[in-house]
Amino acid sequence: MITITGFEPFRGEKVNPSMVIAEELDGKVIFGEEVKGVVLPVSYKKAKPIVESLVREKPKLLLSLGLSPKTTCVRLEVVALNIAHSEKGDNDGYKPFNETIYEDGDLAYRGTLPFNTILKALRGKGIPSILSFHAGTFLCNYVYYVALYNARSKNIRIGFLHIPHLTDYAVKKPEVPSLPKELIIKAVKIIIEESLKNSV
Repeated sequence: MITITGFEPFRGEKVNPSMVIAEELDGKVIFGEEVKGVVLPVSYKKAKPIVESLVREKPKLLLSLGLSPKTTCVRLEVVALNIAHSEKGDNDGYKPFNETIYEDGDLAYRGTLPFNTILKALRGKGIPSILSFHAGTFLCNYVYYVALYNARSKNIRIGFLHIPHLTDYAVKKPEVPSLPKELIIKAVKIIIEESLKNSV
């Protein structure tokens, strides 16, 4: 089984592309594995137990997606920090200020995907993509860290992907960076294939 997570809309946005992708791929079979698509709440307190339970299910790959409204490409996040910080707050209005996610956790954990191989494959297929080493301190970094912390002793591939808005959405808001939905789905499929081919 492969688990792919996205987020519900937040901060006035009507659409979250990560949710669209997770819902679109739910139930599909990619590289011989069935995909479970999960939409996470934009809530520190609600998302944590959900991600912990997803790790306990021991999928072969847990790939989380999140919206980065200003990014112009697919961003493979390599590192998650043990920090929750948001002065604007989540959808519940909760505003963690320089909080530690797990008291006994390391300051940072590296994702467990073959990032260099994936990046080469993505660019080889004409998908604009980069490695990123800071996923912020909002919910994207939060769920990534929660997943990596809980998967430390488990043989699970864990990764996070930041994506821009989808082109369909940008037709109404042409000033925002975007990529076609088909291209994002293609990128996710490449990430899955390369991760499972190079499984630990």
